[in-house]
Formats: sequence, C-alpha cells, structure tokens
Amino acid sequence: IVALMTGLAAAIIASVTRPLQRLTAAVAGISLTGLERGAGPGFDALPTAPGAGPTQHRRDEFGQLGSAFEMMLTTVRKQWQALQRLDHFRREGVSNLSHDLRSPLTATVACLETLEARWALPTQPSRGDDDRHLVEVALRNTRNAARLVQALGDLAKLDEPEFKLRTE
Repeated sequence: IVALMTGLAAAIIASVTRPLQRLTAAVAGISLTGLERGAGPGFDALPTAPGAGPTQHRRDEFGQLGSAFEMMLTTVRKQWQALQRLDHFRREGVSNLSHDLRSPLTATVACLETLEARWALPTQPSRGDDDRHLVEVALRNTRNAARLVQALGDLAKLDEPEFKLRTE
C-alpha cells in the first residue's frame, strides 16, 4: 500500500509540475531571445493536450494558463513593434531637425566669420553694401533657426500628457 501510494503521489506531483516546468522553460526561453525573434526555445513546450498541435492547449488550468500566456505574449509583441516604429520616427525626426538647424547656423557662422575677418584688417577699404548683405543673411538664418527651435518647443508641449486641445 505504501509503494502504491508513493507511486500515485509521484504521478500526481509529476502531472502538476511538468506543465509548470514547461511554462517556466517557455518564459525563460523568451527572456533569453527577446520579443523580436520567434517564440523562442521552450515556447513549444507550453502545456498542450496530448497529441494536439502547438496551439491546442490542455483543457485544465495549465492549458488555460498557457493560452493566457500566448495571448499576453502576442499583445506584448504588438506593443513592442509599435514602440519600435515610434522610436524609428522619433530618431528620424531628431535627425531631420538636426540637419535643418545645422544649415542656417552654418551659413550664419560663415557670414559672421567673413565680417570678422574684414573688420580685423584696418587697411581693408570699407565694403558697406557687402557687409550689410552679410549681416542680412546672418540675421535671416538666425531667425530661421530660432523659428525651428520654437517649433521644437511647440512639439514638445504637444507631446506632454497634460496637453488638451481647446475647441473654439
């Protein structure tokens, strides 16, 4: 009787712990491979009905847990992909903004350096119209850069969670 009870207890414990071990292995596999790759090693080891395909789970609590885990993983992967797309757009926007700011600032610096070089030489004859044109270009480019910085600040305000549209 003791041997029979021990065998029965071992079978019950194995039937309870084996699906949990498979689920643990699936979670560990996904933790190692990340969300971007396939399901990861161990995902196919989720508790399934005997002789069933990989998406047909057992009908007990372990099968329900495995199904819930698959649904959660699918949702998390979709959210991860959406975050990656948003991050790509953010990086692209920052790169475009950097380029758009660099162009007028480079032109402004060139104009100001030319003026500085001209004004540093006392023997240089006055070039009033040329100098005035360089100042106009420098001011125009500085104003363009300032507008870009203002637009960036406006975009940052729009991105704040507290921002609310006011209909008028």
